[in-house]
Amino acid sequence: MNYALSNQANSNFHNSTILIIDDHPHNLGVAVDSLSELGATVIVARSGERGIKRAKYAQPDLILLDILMPEMDGFEVCCQLKSNAKTQTIPVIFMTALTETEDKVKGLQSGGIDYITKPFQIKELLARITNHLSLQRFVQQIQAQNQELQRLVTASTPFHSSESPQSNLQQAIAYIQANLEQNITIEAIATQLGMSQFYFCRWFKQSMGIAPYQFVIQQRVEKAKILLKRQDLSLVEVALQCGFNSQSHFIHHFKKQVGITPKQYQSL
Repeated sequence: MNYALSNQANSNFHNSTILIIDDHPHNLGVAVDSLSELGATVIVARSGERGIKRAKYAQPDLILLDILMPEMDGFEVCCQLKSNAKTQTIPVIFMTALTETEDKVKGLQSGGIDYITKPFQIKELLARITNHLSLQRFVQQIQAQNQELQRLVTASTPFHSSESPQSNLQQAIAYIQANLEQNITIEAIATQLGMSQFYFCRWFKQSMGIAPYQFVIQQRVEKAKILLKRQDLSLVEVALQCGFNSQSHFIHHFKKQVGITPKQYQSL
């Protein structure tokens, strides 16, 4: 069965390993076939306990997890995966017939990154998997860049610091994340590190592969995704708590990064 996806989407599936934890995997035949056709390696576990063991051993790129399973339900499986150092960074998408809001919230609180209800449209499932695999690739690239920083040899540097490049990068990211609600300026971040604005911008982009301003926007959107899952905050409140000075500015950047509006994301 052929589902047309972009070349970029196809590349996300190629050489990816996806673990499906479901006590009735035969109901997911179409999904398994489609993932295999797109180049993914699909592993199936028929119980939560087996799923946890296979996740530790195979280190999949993504896990599709059913909730209603005997002995150990999907919520408990996800909590155990997220409490183990070997599996805590693997993204988990819940698949279930449960549609109540409290079930979706419980899934997200247990560590899941997404939630799709059965019966689902295969195109929607593939689109969601594509998005999360792409995000996972980005995270891995950042981690690789951070490791590369440890090997950098700076023969000459325009600023004096006893901190390593890795430590300076962590300090910059920590400062940004701690001040997302504020009006963060490049000057303020550079001052924290004892660098000139020009050197900081060049150094940060070389280290992270993204300009400081773009990284700030990215982090604000990621914070917004978390706050949007709370039922007690309006879109305006979320925008302000994430440092967006207007709702239109918030909606523009959120849709550009996530692909849907904040309101649409909030209703998922």
